Amino acid sequence: MKKIVLFLILCLGFEFSQAQVFITKTREFSSKKNNFHQIANEFAYEVGNKLKEIYPAKVEKVSVRLEVIDRSLYLTYSAEIIKCSKKDAHYYFDHRGTLIVDKQLSAALSYSLSSTLSKEEKAEESFKKVYGSSEIISRNNAQIRYLGCFWVIYETFIVAY
Repeated sequence: MKKIVLFLILCLGFEFSQAQVFITKTREFSSKKNNFHQIANEFAYEVGNKLKEIYPAKVEKVSVRLEVIDRSLYLTYSAEIIKCSKKDAHYYFDHRGTLIVDKQLSAALSYSLSSTLSKEEKAEESFKKVYGSSEIISRNNAQIRYLGCFWVIYETFIVAY
């Protein structure tokens, strides 16, 4: 009996240690396509699908980053998804955000924040109507100077639980 209990404890420990998933999406900026908007949607879709795949799970850490590598601008989204109890599980994930490019940092920051907050409010109302719940799990912003302008992104990440 002790061997069976020990075996079950080891199996459960292994299962929970393997119950952590990292999702990262990175894209180089292209002036010919609106690919930064596209990567945000792809990221949200992938995180949502992974939540469903390993349910019950929740999004633990989400971030957004802008960086210049070899004179090209890159946008990176990342999230950590962990197994959890059913009562703590998230079952829908989305984002609302705004990327602003301006010669003045204060203008880019101000407009990006106000635009995102407006979108965030509408998203929360919509989530509550459709899913019965909503929670903002993270607000992130990133900024960088690139090609003589300030690039500012502000993102809100929302879940239904």
